[in-house]
Amino acid sequence: MAAMTEKEAMVDPFLVEALQNPRHRLTILWMEIDIQKFFQNPEQLQLEFLPFPTSYMRFVAHRVAQHYVI
Repeated sequence: MAAMTEKEAMVDPFLVEALQNPRHRLTILWMEIDIQKFFQNPEQLQLEFLPFPTSYMRFVAHRVAQHYVI
């Protein structure tokens, strides 16, 4: 296994693992794009995702958001 860079070490291991799943990767990347757009728009006061089909994806959404808060 290759050594992690400092930046990679800062990412939640759960998110790293979730991103490695091809079934969830695109959804997670879209979550990240939505969050980045939210931060770039000072007029937007809150961000709400559309409902996710599973509790796992809702959990992932919370972890992605938490990544940006920390």
